[in-house]
Amino acid sequence: QRRVHGDYRNQTQTNMERTKSTKEKDDYEDDDIANCPVLKDQFANFTPEQKAEMKSKYDSIVKPMMKKKAEEEEKKAPKEQKEKPKEKVRKQHPKFAEYRKSQGSCPYMNTKLIEPSDATFEFGYNLPYKSRFDFVFNYRGRDPREVFLGKRKEFNKYPIYLKQTLIHPEGINKVRNADFGNAFFVFDDIKTEGNLYYEDQEYYTALAFYEEAYSCFKWLEFVDPLRREGIFKTFDLKPIYDADVVKKEKDYKGDECEIDTRLTAIVNILLNMCCVYMNLCHYHVALQCCDEIIGLTQLSAESYYRRSQARTYNMRSTYKELDMAEEDITTALTKKPEEEKQRKHLEILKKRKAEKLDEDIKFAEEIVKCAQKCVEYKKSKELGATETLIEEPREIKIMRVMKRKYGDCMEFFRDSEDNKQVLLTVKEFREFNNTSYQKMMRFYKFIPNKLEPQLLQALPIEIRTLLNDDEIIKEINHIKIRDALSLFGEGKLNFQLFKYSCKLVRKEEKKKKERMEKKEKEMSGTKAKTDSWSYGKLAIYGVIFSIILYVLWNWIVWRFFWKGKPNDHTQEPFRNKPHFPQ
Repeated sequence: QRRVHGDYRNQTQTNMERTKSTKEKDDYEDDDIANCPVLKDQFANFTPEQKAEMKSKYDSIVKPMMKKKAEEEEKKAPKEQKEKPKEKVRKQHPKFAEYRKSQGSCPYMNTKLIEPSDATFEFGYNLPYKSRFDFVFNYRGRDPREVFLGKRKEFNKYPIYLKQTLIHPEGINKVRNADFGNAFFVFDDIKTEGNLYYEDQEYYTALAFYEEAYSCFKWLEFVDPLRREGIFKTFDLKPIYDADVVKKEKDYKGDECEIDTRLTAIVNILLNMCCVYMNLCHYHVALQCCDEIIGLTQLSAESYYRRSQARTYNMRSTYKELDMAEEDITTALTKKPEEEKQRKHLEILKKRKAEKLDEDIKFAEEIVKCAQKCVEYKKSKELGATETLIEEPREIKIMRVMKRKYGDCMEFFRDSEDNKQVLLTVKEFREFNNTSYQKMMRFYKFIPNKLEPQLLQALPIEIRTLLNDDEIIKEINHIKIRDALSLFGEGKLNFQLFKYSCKLVRKEEKKKKERMEKKEKEMSGTKAKTDSWSYGKLAIYGVIFSIILYVLWNWIVWRFFWKGKPNDHTQEPFRNKPHFPQ
């Protein structure tokens, strides 16, 4: 092939040099035409008049035609380029080519590894992860919800990163069908690009590369191969059930070395995905990554360490979950006792548990003592008990909508590939929780009857005794709503998001009010209709009952008294009949 291409290049170079030595068409002279091997014999016999005539015909006919044809070709050329569809090229990191050159032959022997193994995280609150393909995964058509959920019990158990392998590009099938060597090096290239984007804090881009690398060895596939094409080409959406999907893994037919290498690759990519999810506050998906690793192998100390981090840095973790995090980090230390980062994390976890317990005890004591004072004051003034609100206040609804809309903002900026806005949204979501939402929810969600066992045991005996009093509990339920509403509007709030959430809440309340009014009208209309018809029905029933009695009485009289012919006076009316007295 080199020889053929080399000859072709040499021939091309010779033709270019030859072209440079030739003249333009307009510079041709009679001597050049006379030297042409084709026209040499014919042109030699031409007279000067014939030569001039030939040249004039060329200038008047051939030249304009050639010029016109060249102009038409120039006009058509840009249109053809515009109409030609551009091939979609996957976004490649600018540093990837340089890194690939410096990389050794084996990814595991390379000294320039850029894995996010030493990643550090910030405390935050769980943010629900929204896939850009939720409209495909959650579409249920006209099926009732119960039927829909009953037919896809297994599919709902799959993590989101496994579900998204259903819609990965078709080119990945070549990697899945390739031998281990080719598949592994392609996997490493994709993962490396994801690591480079992770370093640049482009987390969603990195996550897309990690998911694609993961799908080289584990993926979901439609039973019908044309099903995937129908989703994106003809937009033929159908509900996805367990029978429509098959879970597949790359099979190496008993080769232990390749199986172990594949397991190591899957573990590494899942750990990287776990770091991305924690940076984006998707702690529940990070836990799913760690659970899958531990389900595959229990030898990975890093998986226990990351799972402990996912529970520790989530500010909504309960005492039970923090105890589980401590168990995980203890297991990781037994497997790798020399790891300094794991020891530091254990100190962070213990500090987190102690701070959480102190804050909860202080909060519970304050609210219970406040309720006790209110009850004593009302008894001294002989006031009635405080009524508790049944419906959720509007302020709480607005804050709930704002929290939900932060997930929609993340989805929007991810789809528009605006990484700067993604990071700002994550930062703002943390501030929103720390300064506003969680302060209100701490009061509003405080349920005195359902305190966690660890907190209940740590409370003083006096507080635990007061929590068994019904009057105290009623007063606590009133105080927590009052104090939660008093915190509304405090802290840093995104004004545009706040305004939009208020609009949505008012719209929902308006719809609810219209539904209630419609229901009341229907009920009042039915009652009025029933009242207006009651007397008429009684009259009708009375007439019918009177007619029945009249007919029955006449039949009895005819049967026993007038069975003969009363109009015939020639016969005795009661012949051979017993005589009834008047």
